[in-house]
Amino acid sequence: MKYLINRLPPAQDWRKIVSRGKYPLLFVYELNQGLLGTHYVVGFSTAKLKNYCRISGGSYLYEPEVRPFIARLSQVLQTQPLRTLEWIKDYDRVVQKLYQWLKRLPVILEHNDVPVSKLRQLYSEYERHMQFLWRWAYLPFLMDDAIEIELRRALIGRGIPVQRIPEVTSVVGVSPKFTMLQQEELILLKLAEKVARSGFERCARHISAHHGQWQWKNSWIYFQYPLSRAALEREIVQRIRKNPSKIAANIRREKQIKLRNKERILRKLGSPHVRQLARVLSEFTFWHSYKMEEMTQAVHLAKPLLERLADVMDLRYEQLLQLTPLEVIRGKIDRREVAARLRASGVLMLNGRMEILTGARLKLVQRKMEQRSGKVQEIFGLVVSPGKARGRVCVIPSGEVDVSKISIPSGSIVVTSMTTTNMVPLIRHAAAIVTDEGGITCHAAIISRELKIPCVVGTQIATKVLKNGDRVEVDADNGTVKIIS
Repeated sequence: MKYLINRLPPAQDWRKIVSRGKYPLLFVYELNQGLLGTHYVVGFSTAKLKNYCRISGGSYLYEPEVRPFIARLSQVLQTQPLRTLEWIKDYDRVVQKLYQWLKRLPVILEHNDVPVSKLRQLYSEYERHMQFLWRWAYLPFLMDDAIEIELRRALIGRGIPVQRIPEVTSVVGVSPKFTMLQQEELILLKLAEKVARSGFERCARHISAHHGQWQWKNSWIYFQYPLSRAALEREIVQRIRKNPSKIAANIRREKQIKLRNKERILRKLGSPHVRQLARVLSEFTFWHSYKMEEMTQAVHLAKPLLERLADVMDLRYEQLLQLTPLEVIRGKIDRREVAARLRASGVLMLNGRMEILTGARLKLVQRKMEQRSGKVQEIFGLVVSPGKARGRVCVIPSGEVDVSKISIPSGSIVVTSMTTTNMVPLIRHAAAIVTDEGGITCHAAIISRELKIPCVVGTQIATKVLKNGDRVEVDADNGTVKIIS
């Protein structure tokens, strides 16, 4: 196995795609295996992704593979942009098969005497679905760069000044759809109206139904933080105090205003190609969040199987997540290795061969891959939502964190590796958002445009340089973040 570490390409040959904190090994394994099939999704027989590294909460792809892959995506966007939407439709068909399979689980698991062999068979089936689905995992991040390249070229060709491109992109990228969590917010506001009229007791059945459907909403993939009934009732009370019908009307009205602005700009540009690119951008922007919400809900539905399997293997749920599917199916467990993975783990894949990293091997790869930042006073990134703001930095960790236990002062500059759907309640109070990772279709781009918050993404170093309490100025018109004090 040391052969892989010895053949590790230099740090400058790796591109950091995403950083959302610590993942359980099972999820990293699924992403790793899915990556090997990305070219099947897009039909690129000569552009394949076979190298991958996951350490310290960051996912890295091999730059010599990524560049030609993005170039091929850009070619498709230039000649057949709407072809890319077929890839999303393919994903939708596959994910629906997973949901159909998950619906059958409760009937099987309602029996207490399900043999271990059956549980392992079910787990194997579950993993086949998941690994196939994660072939689409990194596509949005790669499409970010490809769409940016082609849309920039097309807008410049229509006479749009370079400095106005982020503003135009933020408008034409608006989706007419609501993500799952946005839909939940509208449904919750309607429920709050009912409770305000009739009281909690008469609405108990509706509250229970909502709770059963949306227990997963504060979770993130395998990090499951079930919403309690008491927490849901507190949310309802909060919305009653703020006039839920007015909030819902404002949400829908703002969406319509953005869509009208989008149509106005597209008509002014008068380019069928730009209109098609705008459609692709809005679809991928929406899907980027929706996909992760679907997968989080899927894990929530599968959790009873995972917990039952962990119990018969004398493991905790968190321990089971540190095993590869082959280890679970074979039932061979090295408990010292599981403990090491819980502390810290990573994955290195070179030419399709994978090594799990822990302990000294993990630290060796970290030293080779990570570079320390020197004294920095100004950070640069990509503008995804224009505007300016000053405030104190509030660093929010990504990944394995229960955001319901975090609060930020209103007007804070939220700094994070990459925003996730469960961070939205915190972000609402922010004056601006700054991230290490992301592009024009990332979650931070989506939510910042929705909330009209200045946002700079893709800085690479924000969480390494900025500390809680730092006073900064975010200039999201020019993509800079300056440290004031």
